Amino acid sequence: MRDAQGRNGIRIDFTEEIEVPHVAVTRGDSEEAKVVQNMISALFQSGLPLFQPQTQLTIPKLVLFLLDEEKDALGLRFEAGQFYDLEIKDGTISILKA
Repeated sequence: MRDAQGRNGIRIDFTEEIEVPHVAVTRGDSEEAKVVQNMISALFQSGLPLFQPQTQLTIPKLVLFLLDEEKDALGLRFEAGQFYDLEIKDGTISILKA
């Protein structure tokens, strides 16, 4: 990736993954409510990813763009899909291998 001046660099997206609480579905007594409940139950049991309840949510926290020389100065080798811990403490931001 290049910056506005054409210099090579990398973009690093720091995110946080959190557990999503389960939502309780209230059953109604009407015939329509029973039909809808049966349809929802069948969709969840189908195994299709679209209908699976999501248990994790990814929240963007920080986007960092580093020029190649800045990346080298950090002494970390960033790789796609690699996990790092981001520590914010006493006015500093630290990047640590997870």
